Amino acid sequence: MNHVQPDPVLESNDPIVIEDYIRKAIGNVGASVGEVIIRDSIDIDSEVLLKARREMALQDHPDEDPDLRFPTFDVRNEKIRYRTANANRNILRMHRAIQSLWASAVKWEEEESFNYGFVFFLRDDALWLSDFNLNPFISMRSGDFFTPSCDARDQPMDSNELNDYIVISRRSAVGTFGNFYSKLFDIDPKACMGRLSQAITKNGSRGCNSEMLLKWVTDEHGLKVKKISQDLLPFQRSVNIKLPSGSNRQCFHKFCQSKFDPWTPTPDNAHICRCDSIEWKDLFAKEK
Repeated sequence: MNHVQPDPVLESNDPIVIEDYIRKAIGNVGASVGEVIIRDSIDIDSEVLLKARREMALQDHPDEDPDLRFPTFDVRNEKIRYRTANANRNILRMHRAIQSLWASAVKWEEEESFNYGFVFFLRDDALWLSDFNLNPFISMRSGDFFTPSCDARDQPMDSNELNDYIVISRRSAVGTFGNFYSKLFDIDPKACMGRLSQAITKNGSRGCNSEMLLKWVTDEHGLKVKKISQDLLPFQRSVNIKLPSGSNRQCFHKFCQSKFDPWTPTPDNAHICRCDSIEWKDLFAKEK
């Protein structure tokens, strides 16, 4: 992680410079940007709901990290416990930020007296590999909620999971993900875990992961979810690695692919490979 660097296309890490770049880039294709929120960190420690949840956790498990069992939990060993607690804080920060931004979008709708037709939620490390076309989604008569199928990835998705790298929602259903932070506190972890196999729960040592929680919430709200091929969602989650020479190496660190209509590399991006396929030790040795 010490070698991860910001996207080289950005000339500075200054939030003002980044916001200006975003507004100009979007403006150049004829669109406009509403609110841009760029923060070094997201405060969750002062959140009333989380403070109450942490107090309950310390009462039930006084010797544990209070974030170990919410919103996900995995207590198989000490290394996994440490990783899970940190992952939970990241999940909470991400969804708190999304909820804050979605609140700004709702306020914008009210002020301008209009409603969005579709709303996109995507990770900030998403790399678009070709132009995205909304028309296929507009023409679909069914589906409230659209997510990547990711059914051809190395570790197949469980039937109780929904990929959460990108979520596209019709306006009527958008509150489910836009307010997902608050909805996490209404989930019954034991009930969610109850529909998993023993092979996954490891005899009660492991609960629902973030993608299982998303599936649980969409089921609870009765949403019609459509899993979309990678050809219609031509993106991958990527990372930029700074090499000893100062050059940049970009790779896919979370690879998503579909069995039906898969994403096909183009000459512009065929050189980008999966991070786990690179011999980093050899590469860094050559670069020195």
